[in-house]
Amino acid sequence: MSEEKQFLLISQLSGEIVEILEFIDKIRGRHQLVIIQPTEPWKEAKDLEEAYSWYERQRTIQEILTRRGVRIVVGLSDIFKR
Repeated sequence: MSEEKQFLLISQLSGEIVEILEFIDKIRGRHQLVIIQPTEPWKEAKDLEEAYSWYERQRTIQEILTRRGVRIVVGLSDIFKR
């Protein structure tokens, strides 16, 4: 039996997450995926409406991935939290 591994993925999570979900399905139960999201893209929006849209999309993506057992680290302050 192989030992459990932890995979790290650095991503802005701004595009489609289909490939990430497929990867999660392949490693599920044997390994863990941690996604490091170094940016908060809504802070770069041109107006409040665009910022809110970005924020809601990021929140939805994070909820989907968290339900699948993925740990998501947003920014440097979360890296050392467990």
